[in-house]
Amino acid sequence: PCPLTGVGEGFVAADWKFIFEQAGLRTLEDFFSISGKALSKPGLGKRYRAQLDLTNEGETRLVFYKRYNGESWKNFFQRWWEDGTNHAIAGREVEVARALEKLGVATFQPLAWGWAKGCGVDQKSFVVMSQVPGESIERWLPRQEFGSTVDSWRKKIRLVQQVAGFSKRLHENGWFHRDYYLCHIFIVEADGKFQLALVDLA
Repeated sequence: PCPLTGVGEGFVAADWKFIFEQAGLRTLEDFFSISGKALSKPGLGKRYRAQLDLTNEGETRLVFYKRYNGESWKNFFQRWWEDGTNHAIAGREVEVARALEKLGVATFQPLAWGWAKGCGVDQKSFVVMSQVPGESIERWLPRQEFGSTVDSWRKKIRLVQQVAGFSKRLHENGWFHRDYYLCHIFIVEADGKFQLALVDLA
């Protein structure tokens, strides 16, 4: 990764540096001032999420941005208790994504990340993530026409077995997700097979 200039510490994936520069994102301060298309939902607290459409040579790249404007003392001590670190939340999310990739668990690719100078509950940090293929199982499932035929039952069994195996791989390697719902497991179906990916790793 290429370092970002500014007050704090930040990095950009080398193959995305030019694309971000074309969008005017060259320094830590640039990344902290991103607005994009806000993606709000209840319970975000001090987090801000947005969708970014970056154009490069006539092609639009969809990526996702998450900024942490500090955290509560409760969450800070919980993270410290669980992994013994007190670094920025976005940095932790990047570390988890890399660790899961090594396990063969599909997730987002960190494209840019960084944190402001300082530490503790007031530290700001951000991460820009690649788009994960497919959509959440929560959205995908209601559109499926599961009936009582043999083929339908086989499809349901394959899905349940694959999600169970996905979860088993995480847990056997010491990972757990405190927000493990179908909205955070993405699915792609092709030729009767499912590909799964995990999001929201903070």
